[in-house]
Amino acid sequence: MIDLVGRRFWYFLASGVVILAGVISLVISGLSWGIDFSSGSSFNLVFEQDVSESDLKEFFKEKGYGEPIVQGGIKEEGYEVTTGSLSPEDEKNLKHALDQEFTAQGYFLFPAFEGFSIIFSHFTPEVEENFKRVCEETGIVISGIQPREKDAFFIRTKTIGSQEREDLIRELKEDFGPYGFFDFYFVSPAVATDMKRYAGYAVAAACIGIFLYLAFAFRRMPNPFRYGVCAIIALIHDVLVVLGIFSLTGVEVDAWFLTGILAVAGYSVNDTVVVLDRIRENMMTKGGEILSVINRSLIQTLSRSLNTSITTILLILALFLLGGSTIHNFMLVFLIGIIAGTYSSMFIASMLLVVWEKGEWRRFFSWLPFVRA
Repeated sequence: MIDLVGRRFWYFLASGVVILAGVISLVISGLSWGIDFSSGSSFNLVFEQDVSESDLKEFFKEKGYGEPIVQGGIKEEGYEVTTGSLSPEDEKNLKHALDQEFTAQGYFLFPAFEGFSIIFSHFTPEVEENFKRVCEETGIVISGIQPREKDAFFIRTKTIGSQEREDLIRELKEDFGPYGFFDFYFVSPAVATDMKRYAGYAVAAACIGIFLYLAFAFRRMPNPFRYGVCAIIALIHDVLVVLGIFSLTGVEVDAWFLTGILAVAGYSVNDTVVVLDRIRENMMTKGGEILSVINRSLIQTLSRSLNTSITTILLILALFLLGGSTIHNFMLVFLIGIIAGTYSSMFIASMLLVVWEKGEWRRFFSWLPFVRA
């Protein structure tokens, strides 16, 4: 039989190295807080003419909007539409029809010298066909349609209020000409502070609930609180791994990150409960020395945990690669958390239980300088 328990201190060492690297990064660099936790405004701009990132950064600095984050170089595919002159009523009908048909795809309409220039977020043959149909239904005569690319920019700056937004729209048009202004989103400093606080409350409440549940579920075992404490330590292990990797890579932490952390907590604890429950079952039915019972239980649950985790990872990986930017951070947290959670369920929670039952805490901490001294 494979001796998994005998290598328990190697598992602790591997986790310690990963967590230590993450903690050092957290202390030195911290997390890259997203707009949900740090306050500010974010929006996208699409311009008629060529505009550079440096020009936009300089514009926002000069206008007093703080040190902006400008990400450009994105090419938006669209239509260059030429029509005859339109009456105000015809223009209103066209805009209404476009809103009804293309809101999901996202479109941006600019007045041109004659007619309109229209940009679509997703340019496909189906969009072109539907657009021609909308123009026919509204009686708009098209004298020319051709695909065209335009520069799109993502902007993030300080929180912009309603009046400031109106001023910004006017000033942008004066400096850079016609543009599309969309996906405007802002979070005030008070809301961002509340988000951080409530995020901490949510994680703490989840830990307390998990601890009480496990203590109750294992109440017939000797020292039932040990099972709950080991599961919580494994959960904290998973959270620290995720936080450390996000700090090391500089990936932005947003509201989806919190959702992912809570999802990871549920998944990790579910896996941990399966392992601990098998230990409880073997101890009650077959008995034996604690090391052999836990080792046998781990081998019995190993294939189940790996099969479940691998199939879940494949699904999450597909969503991470193909699901779009909206759920990107959530999938990344979940992906890291599932890997860390599977590891901690097998090699952290159960091994901590061994250390506790065998009274090996001094050996567990013996690598610390002040303990050796």
